[in-house]
Amino acid sequence: MSARHEPGGSNGAYDILRGHCRLWARSPAYFPHAWSRTGYCQSEKNFFYVLEPLYTVDDLDSLKGDFELDEGRLVPVTPPKRRHGKVCARLTTRLQIHCDRTGQGEVLSNDTGFILHRDPDTLRGPDIAVLQAERLEGLPEDCHPEMAPDLAIEVVSPANSPGDLQRKVAQYLEAGASLVWVVYPARRTVAVYTGGEGLVQLLGDGQELIGDPVLPGFRCSIVELFG
Repeated sequence: MSARHEPGGSNGAYDILRGHCRLWARSPAYFPHAWSRTGYCQSEKNFFYVLEPLYTVDDLDSLKGDFELDEGRLVPVTPPKRRHGKVCARLTTRLQIHCDRTGQGEVLSNDTGFILHRDPDTLRGPDIAVLQAERLEGLPEDCHPEMAPDLAIEVVSPANSPGDLQRKVAQYLEAGASLVWVVYPARRTVAVYTGGEGLVQLLGDGQELIGDPVLPGFRCSIVELFG
């Protein structure tokens, strides 16, 4: 059941649509703690701030669809296409073989969610992630790890904007990731970022991905990655 109330009164009014709430208010002084201003709406006589709710990790279980959280804001996750899946499978397989052989860590795929920040909540699901072995002790299997992965890998799809990608990379690094790889299948390149240094290099055909410092000894040629 939905209800609508036009803005009015000194403290604004609620606009309740499809179970979600937006607050209309004449002044930012009326912002509740758990809401965020995302824009404004103009009526015939007045401007009103439009406030959207900030979601938490716990809220995601009750929502239909797949989402990440960026400081409490919902980020829809779009199912990727075939090329994206092929590159993820190739790289996941090579990482898993290396970790099985060396015991250096655990490989996670399928957008495993990591809580990078609380209040407001940021939850990101890299296409592939690696946690080093020493961080696994006592970590529950059925949880969103409240930490950054040691290695976060994003395989770029057409739906990913450059700004969104750079924001995700920054969030991984700020939360403590040692290494981030951004894989561009259409360009056959991989951007390598490290904590404290940012973008280190852009790799192409004839070069190799190297796992240091997260996975010493891991190597994968760019040609092999893209096939």
